Amino acid sequence: MRGARPKLRAGLLALLVCGIACEPEVSEQAPARLPPGEAPAVAAAAQPQGSAATAIVGAPTADVIADEEITQRAEVPPEEEEEARPLDVFVSPRTTVVYRAPRWESELRGRIDAGSSFAALRPAEGAGCEEGWMEVSGGGFVCMRHATPSEEAPVILPRLLEGELLPFIYAKPRADRKGELLAPVPRYRSHRDLLAGKAPVDQLGPHRQYAFTEVMRRGSVGDIYVDRDGRAVPGLDLVLQKPSELFGRTMAESPVPPGLAAAWSVSLPAVLWDSAGGKKPKVVGEILYHAAFEVDPTPIPGRDGWLRVPGGGRDGEDGFVELSQIRVWDPGPPLPGVGAQEVWLDVDIVQQTVGLRRGPDEVLFVTLVSTGTGKHPTPRGIFRIRNKLTLGKMENRPDEPESYYVEEVPWVQYFYKRFAFHTAYWHRSLGRRRSHGCINLAPRDAVFLFGQTSPPMPPGWSSVFEHEGSIGTTVRVRRGDDPLPDRRRPLGSTTADEGDDAGEEPPEPGATDDEGEAV
Repeated sequence: MRGARPKLRAGLLALLVCGIACEPEVSEQAPARLPPGEAPAVAAAAQPQGSAATAIVGAPTADVIADEEITQRAEVPPEEEEEARPLDVFVSPRTTVVYRAPRWESELRGRIDAGSSFAALRPAEGAGCEEGWMEVSGGGFVCMRHATPSEEAPVILPRLLEGELLPFIYAKPRADRKGELLAPVPRYRSHRDLLAGKAPVDQLGPHRQYAFTEVMRRGSVGDIYVDRDGRAVPGLDLVLQKPSELFGRTMAESPVPPGLAAAWSVSLPAVLWDSAGGKKPKVVGEILYHAAFEVDPTPIPGRDGWLRVPGGGRDGEDGFVELSQIRVWDPGPPLPGVGAQEVWLDVDIVQQTVGLRRGPDEVLFVTLVSTGTGKHPTPRGIFRIRNKLTLGKMENRPDEPESYYVEEVPWVQYFYKRFAFHTAYWHRSLGRRRSHGCINLAPRDAVFLFGQTSPPMPPGWSSVFEHEGSIGTTVRVRRGDDPLPDRRRPLGSTTADEGDDAGEEPPEPGATDDEGEAV
């Protein structure tokens, strides 16, 4: 391990010195800057947390543990001080678990998937691993049992091609409104087997979403969808998912004028009238679906359910819009105990919005979400983000009557049991209740918020847990001014399997949005 080439060592040293403040040179992802009004297609996915491009938050870095009793680090002579810096980059053909201390029974810090490169800092004395323990960049220790040197520097995951919203191509089998398949959907060992007319290896199931890495066109059969294992599915049997391109409002780039409030249309489109519910109203304009605008939040006397849109008409006159057709950002009551520079997430399930906030009053970013329906409510309370996954599989539990399964859900942030913030690539209904309880986000919003919250995801890692050096971001889920329970759990209370392979999925095909009583 100490025989790494000087060029590789120098490059890795630069990467680790800048830590999460630099973008890896080999990253395939786009910068995470916030242009006025909207984000680039890749938004903030690629930037390590706390970078100059995402400095509105300054998420804490996972500090290296300094407790000698915990780390049991090897003593390093002064002449070998340089060798105690980043030694090498490694990769393992198996999942690598990151522990708080160099012993198996220690608390979990995160996970590095098979085939993902990770950076090693220095050897550490520990127990139970004959090949030796290594302290890794990002905080924590791994057993080097299956690790071998790698030439590929670690990058922030998941990888995104420039201009793409998502790391995979997502599709589902064709089905009727009840979710029953219109016909069997075969899956072949490879596209060659499909073209050769060989027997399929299995079939796709109903109520499921699948991830693919490639779509190839063959004249004899049309499109062929290929997954990461090389298995092929005829495109005629699939419905391609087209996610929302929504990106929220960055207040520094697009401030709201005094006395007004940020709003979005959730109708196709929202109609503007010349009066608030008059006897013979006249249409003076419309607001396109998910377009951002401003409203006067002051109630109109005698006209409940309406708000004024200053200058919203076609000729610059004021317009009036029904509340049912829009969503309005409402900052809600103060959050007790929030620090002056603390960054936190604020979810309003009435208005179906989330705000990225700093301190008691500052609002950094706001956007639309989809929370749980009346049948599957999103829990209310004060939480912390406990663990984050770059990609997560979500499926129903065996005892649940509704069957669902979704592959490779990007940018997942668990805050309470099976409930998480995550991308919803299967619907475009942001601003309306749609989920099984999780908080659905458009891809651009999901990747941006993922990069702003703690714990930060180190390059090469696929999951990370909060810990004493990087406490998870506070989350408030509220309904108006109702009192909220504090459901933040003590550090170290997360189990190995909590969060992973859990979650929720979109409603059954054909389900309608639930706009009943707030839960």
